[in-house]
This record gives sequence, structure tokens and C-alpha cells, in this order.
Amino acid sequence: MEVMRAWQYSKVGRLEENLQLKTDIPRPTAETLQEDQVLVQVLCISLISADLKHVELEVCVHVPEGVLPHEAAGIGGAGLTAYQSIIPFIQKGQKVFINDESGGVGLLAIQIARPHGIDVTVSCSMRNKTLYEELGAHVIDYTRGDLVNFLQRNGVMFDLIVDNVGNDHRLFEAAHLYTTIEAKFIQVGGELKTLSIVKLTQRVLLPSFLSGGKQNFQILAADSNVDYLAILRNPAAEKQPRLSLMINEELNLERVIHGIRKLRTGLARGKIIMAI
Repeated sequence: MEVMRAWQYSKVGRLEENLQLKTDIPRPTAETLQEDQVLVQVLCISLISADLKHVELEVCVHVPEGVLPHEAAGIGGAGLTAYQSIIPFIQKGQKVFINDESGGVGLLAIQIARPHGIDVTVSCSMRNKTLYEELGAHVIDYTRGDLVNFLQRNGVMFDLIVDNVGNDHRLFEAAHLYTTIEAKFIQVGGELKTLSIVKLTQRVLLPSFLSGGKQNFQILAADSNVDYLAILRNPAAEKQPRLSLMINEELNLERVIHGIRKLRTGLARGKIIMAI
């Protein structure tokens, strides 16, 4: 029996403390495929994977000519998240605020939104400011003061808020002060600690007078289907340029733990890619 390497989650707890690299995992073969599956050899992936995977055919598209494996690896999941957090909830001429830190999903969201005629404001540090402005976004430097207070004073009313960070519950609680009546608040990022889970439950289930918030709230779980992937594969069909990805670091499979710990800091600029 042929074997391969794969990281496995051994017990409940912090991911980086409970992952184990196994080298004796049975290697998938064509003979073990189900009718609607294909066998994919993984060359690069956004952080964690095995050498080969069984994948449902309905979530597969060909990588376009000229796109390198590390680019495709970074754009897939982040691109789906960026597209689905923006386009279904907003129209041409409207305004979106994206709370961002790393330059991963947020960077792709700007590139997806601007060709659709959407006015984009994004929070980031000074190191990403020039890049984001070149892509057509208005930039708020979150390191220079309290972000929520700035949004309240700024006077701009947004039609959509996308939170890729999830580190300040006040961003949602005060959202009615800087959003339109019909605005939606889309939660993408955030660490699921006990307090965070309680807050998220309140937002979904409770009315505003019971601390549920005054804006339409939704937690985004990106849908990996072929239609969305096809849009990312052929952005020309959506009248937008090819997506550009910021890569922070490329690591080999053995350094997964290092990559996770770097992501935990919140300081990783761009995507961390694993080469298998």
C-alpha cells in the first residue's frame, strides 16, 4: 500500500498545539474514486492539506493558462470568500466598508468590487495603504486611532460592512451610526472564543432592544461551487482584470505549525502558501 503525508488534528484545543504530521496515510488512488470525484495532486495550498485528495467534480475548474500553482492556491478560498461577501449584497454606486488587516481576502475584495462600480473603503495599516489606494480604495489607517470612533465622525454612510477581522464587537454594535437603513453586516473573520460566540449568537437571534444589534447580520460561510470558481477563473467575463495576490511567505509542508502561529499574530501581510 502506498502512503502519503498529511497533517491530522489529534484532539480538541488550539490547532497548532494538536496537529500531527502523519507519514503513513493511505494514498488515494483512481480505484477509490466515487463516480462524481476526481483525484487531485496538491502542488500548493493555502496553509494545510495532504499530497493528494479526492475532490467532488462539481467544485473543480481548470487553472487558467499562465497562472502559477501558488497563485491558484491563494486565490481559490480567499477569492470565493471575497466575492461572496461583496457582490450578492451590494449594487453599482453603493458604498462598502471592509475591515481588513492582512491583505488576503481584503485585497481581493477591492479588486472584485471596484470593476462593479462599488465605492470601497478599507481599514489597513500604513504598509498596505499605497497598494490599496492604487487599486481604487479609500483607506483608513486603523493604527492611528480608534476605528469605530473614526467611522462615526467620518460622516460616510455605508450600504455594506464586511468584517474580515472580528476583533472589535463595537464595529457591529455601532454600525447603525455609519450605515444606511437597509445595510447588511457580513462577518467573515474572528476567533471563536466563548465571549465571541455569545456575541455572535446575540446578533443572530436577539432583537436590537435586547442587545441584538440594529443591522442585518450574517456570518459568511463561503460556498465552493463551480459557478463562483468559474468567475474567479475567467474574470474577464465579469469585466474585471485578472486578480492579483499578495503572498506573505511560501513554506514547505513540514512548516505548517510555523504558518499557523504567524497567522495567529494577525501581522501576516498577504497569504501564507504551502508547497507540497
